[in-house]
Amino acid sequence: MYDETFQAHVWPVIISLMDQYVAPVYSGRVSRNVPASLTTFPVGVYQSADGGGKNDDMIGQNGWKGFITFRSIDLTQSGAMNRLLQVAAVLPTIVHSGYAVSFHIDRPQEFPIEKITTSSVYTSALVLSVGIYPK
Repeated sequence: MYDETFQAHVWPVIISLMDQYVAPVYSGRVSRNVPASLTTFPVGVYQSADGGGKNDDMIGQNGWKGFITFRSIDLTQSGAMNRLLQVAAVLPTIVHSGYAVSFHIDRPQEFPIEKITTSSVYTSALVLSVGIYPK
Protein backbone atom coordinates (compact mmCIF):
# COMPACT_ATOMS: atom_id res chain seq x y z
CA MET A 1 0.00 0.00 0.00
CA TYR A 2 1.33 3.42 -0.98
CA ASP A 3 2.11 5.73 1.96
CA GLU A 4 2.03 9.48 1.27
CA THR A 5 4.16 10.07 4.40
CA PHE A 6 6.89 7.55 3.52
CA GLN A 7 9.59 10.08 2.56
CA ALA A 8 9.23 11.78 5.97
CA HIS A 9 10.22 8.48 7.60
CA VAL A 10 13.50 8.03 5.70
CA TRP A 11 15.91 10.05 7.85
CA PRO A 12 14.39 8.95 11.17
CA VAL A 13 14.91 5.34 10.02
CA ILE A 14 18.52 6.06 9.02
CA ILE A 15 19.20 7.80 12.35
CA SER A 16 17.76 4.91 14.36
CA LEU A 17 19.78 2.35 12.39
CA MET A 18 23.01 4.32 12.83
CA ASP A 19 22.32 4.58 16.56
CA GLN A 20 21.56 0.87 16.87
CA TYR A 21 24.20 -0.68 14.62
CA VAL A 22 27.05 1.77 14.09
CA ALA A 23 27.22 3.81 17.31
CA PRO A 24 28.54 0.83 19.36
CA VAL A 25 31.70 0.87 17.20
CA TYR A 26 32.37 4.37 18.60
CA SER A 27 31.09 3.79 22.17
CA GLY A 28 27.96 5.75 21.25
CA ARG A 29 29.80 8.72 19.72
CA VAL A 30 28.07 8.83 16.32
CA SER A 31 26.18 11.88 15.13
CA ARG A 32 24.50 13.29 12.06
CA ASN A 33 26.11 16.11 10.04
CA VAL A 34 28.68 17.36 12.60
CA PRO A 35 30.46 15.73 15.55
CA ALA A 36 28.68 16.33 18.84
CA SER A 37 32.13 16.95 20.37
CA LEU A 38 35.72 17.03 19.24
CA THR A 39 37.19 16.40 22.67
CA THR A 40 36.76 12.62 22.89
CA PHE A 41 37.80 10.29 20.08
CA PRO A 42 37.11 8.27 18.02
CA VAL A 43 33.85 9.65 16.65
CA GLY A 44 31.69 8.78 13.65
CA VAL A 45 29.71 11.30 11.62
CA TYR A 46 27.31 10.71 8.74
CA GLN A 47 25.50 13.05 6.36
CA SER A 48 23.78 13.05 3.03
CA ALA A 49 26.22 13.07 0.13
CA ASP A 50 23.58 14.02 -2.44
CA GLY A 51 21.26 16.62 -0.93
CA GLY A 52 18.96 14.19 0.89
CA GLY A 53 18.59 11.34 -1.56
CA LYS A 54 15.64 10.89 -3.88
CA ASN A 55 12.26 9.30 -4.20
CA ASP A 56 12.49 5.82 -5.71
CA ASP A 57 8.76 5.07 -5.85
CA MET A 58 7.33 2.57 -8.29
CA ILE A 59 3.67 2.11 -9.17
CA GLY A 60 1.89 1.60 -5.87
CA GLN A 61 5.15 1.19 -3.87
CA ASN A 62 7.25 3.66 -1.93
CA GLY A 63 11.00 3.80 -2.09
CA TRP A 64 14.03 5.97 -1.38
CA LYS A 65 17.65 5.80 -2.39
CA GLY A 66 20.56 8.04 -1.70
CA PHE A 67 24.22 8.42 -0.87
CA ILE A 68 25.53 8.96 2.64
CA THR A 69 29.08 9.88 3.58
CA PHE A 70 30.23 8.19 6.78
CA ARG A 71 33.33 9.72 8.40
CA SER A 72 35.49 8.01 10.99
CA ILE A 73 37.48 10.60 12.96
CA ASP A 74 40.33 9.84 15.36
CA LEU A 75 43.65 11.17 16.64
CA THR A 76 45.58 8.73 14.41
CA GLN A 77 45.09 7.71 10.79
CA SER A 78 45.23 4.03 11.72
CA GLY A 79 42.61 4.56 14.44
CA ALA A 80 40.24 6.23 11.98
CA MET A 81 40.82 3.53 9.37
CA ASN A 82 40.41 0.63 11.79
CA ARG A 83 37.07 1.95 13.07
CA LEU A 84 35.91 2.48 9.50
CA LEU A 85 36.74 -1.16 8.73
CA GLN A 86 34.56 -2.15 11.69
CA VAL A 87 31.73 -0.03 10.29
CA ALA A 88 32.16 -1.71 6.89
CA ALA A 89 31.76 -5.09 8.62
CA VAL A 90 28.56 -3.94 10.38
CA LEU A 91 26.81 -2.57 7.27
CA PRO A 92 25.69 -5.95 5.83
CA THR A 93 24.08 -6.87 9.18
CA ILE A 94 21.74 -3.86 9.32
CA VAL A 95 18.05 -4.77 9.32
CA HIS A 96 14.82 -2.95 10.20
CA SER A 97 11.53 -4.52 11.26
CA GLY A 98 9.33 -2.36 9.02
CA TYR A 99 11.57 -1.59 6.05
CA ALA A 100 13.85 -3.41 3.65
CA VAL A 101 17.14 -1.53 3.93
CA SER A 102 20.42 -1.85 2.10
CA PHE A 103 23.76 -0.22 2.87
CA HIS A 104 26.48 -0.78 0.26
CA ILE A 105 29.93 0.74 0.07
CA ASP A 106 30.11 2.85 -3.07
CA ARG A 107 33.60 4.31 -2.70
CA PRO A 108 36.18 5.61 -0.23
CA GLN A 109 36.37 9.35 0.43
CA GLU A 110 39.47 11.30 1.39
CA PHE A 111 39.66 14.19 3.87
CA PRO A 112 42.66 16.36 4.82
CA ILE A 113 44.27 16.23 8.25
CA GLU A 114 42.66 18.86 10.49
CA LYS A 115 44.46 20.74 13.23
CA ILE A 116 42.71 21.32 16.50
CA THR A 117 44.17 23.10 19.50
CA THR A 118 46.95 20.74 20.53
CA SER A 119 46.79 17.86 18.07
CA SER A 120 45.76 16.67 14.63
CA VAL A 121 42.55 14.86 13.69
CA TYR A 122 42.45 12.22 10.96
CA THR A 123 39.41 11.24 8.93
CA SER A 124 38.74 8.09 6.93
CA ALA A 125 35.44 7.92 5.10
CA LEU A 126 33.17 5.88 2.88
CA VAL A 127 30.37 6.95 0.61
CA LEU A 128 27.47 4.54 1.07
CA SER A 129 24.68 3.77 -1.36
CA VAL A 130 21.52 3.34 0.72
CA GLY A 131 18.06 2.10 -0.17
CA ILE A 132 14.90 1.99 1.96
CA TYR A 133 11.66 0.32 0.92
CA PRO A 134 8.57 -0.84 2.87
CA LYS A 135 8.41 -4.56 3.55
